[in-house]
Amino acid sequence: MQNNQAVTTSLQVAETFGKRHDHLIEAIKNLATENLGVKNFFHEDTYQNDRGREYPMFYMNRDGFTLLAMGFTGKKAMQFKIKYIEQFNLMEQQLKSQVTIASYMIEDSIKRAEQWIAEQKEKALLEEKVQEQTVVITHKI
Repeated sequence: MQNNQAVTTSLQVAETFGKRHDHLIEAIKNLATENLGVKNFFHEDTYQNDRGREYPMFYMNRDGFTLLAMGFTGKKAMQFKIKYIEQFNLMEQQLKSQVTIASYMIEDSIKRAEQWIAEQKEKALLEEKVQEQTVVITHKI
């Protein structure tokens, strides 16, 4: 935990995905340069190797990790992407089922209709966000 967020390090990510750490550092710096909004996803720091030499590393929150990992290729990266998509789809299904149930539980027909309209608007917004995220995920794969 760092600043009340669960984080991982570029060292851990490099080891897990079988990537060279120096390449990961470069990829993170490129991400931060290309889009100023992602700078909050990463925090630069240093670590000491076995010989006491200091090298750069990054801490990253979940968003930073996800953004970085979506650019990876290889078997482990594909497994991560597929799991990510599966979880996103599951979340979408759960949200849709929650939205559908809520309006039908109201006995007053006018309030039920008003709730249904509000739910349909919320559902449309969620579907739009899901579509935007799907385009981003598909583009990265």
